[in-house]
Amino acid sequence: MTHNDFVAAEPGIVRMEELKASTLNMGFLSSSSGYALKRAYLRMHDDFLRSVADLGLRPQLFSVLCLIAENSGTTQSTLAGALSIERSNMVLLIGELVRRRLISRERVVTDRRMSALRVTAAGQRLYRTAADRLAAHEVRMLGGLSERERTTLMTLLARVRVDEPSGRESRKAGSSSGRRIYA
Repeated sequence: MTHNDFVAAEPGIVRMEELKASTLNMGFLSSSSGYALKRAYLRMHDDFLRSVADLGLRPQLFSVLCLIAENSGTTQSTLAGALSIERSNMVLLIGELVRRRLISRERVVTDRRMSALRVTAAGQRLYRTAADRLAAHEVRMLGGLSERERTTLMTLLARVRVDEPSGRESRKAGSSSGRRIYA
């Protein structure tokens, strides 16, 4: 008798076919907005990565490149605040973009400690290519929604709030052990 051949008559044993055919009662998760948002995020994130995999971009890096391309001369601290990214992490992201020659740093005349960030020609080309692919990604992922529903979705998501703009407090409050609430 193989593992898959166990019969339900044996105590504590269930056939594999029964497990595969059963559906789970999702309990609290079926009405949890946090769980639904996390599941949607995971699907969006996976498709995002597939869309730009060959460009060497991940969401945070693309977001930084986007804001620099759209706001020439901005600073690292302005970007960190706008994207709720720790300043130490922003240093790494900016460093990567500079190494890849996608952006340049120029000293600010009035404050030599600060750098104005500008997209290079190569960075502009990469940004446009990625933005075009990600526009198709948005259509692919949200194609089941009407234009009005997409607008409503964006409006509702913008209204979701946390106590601290960066969300750090809500992460700390969620679990002292650092475990995730939603898988």
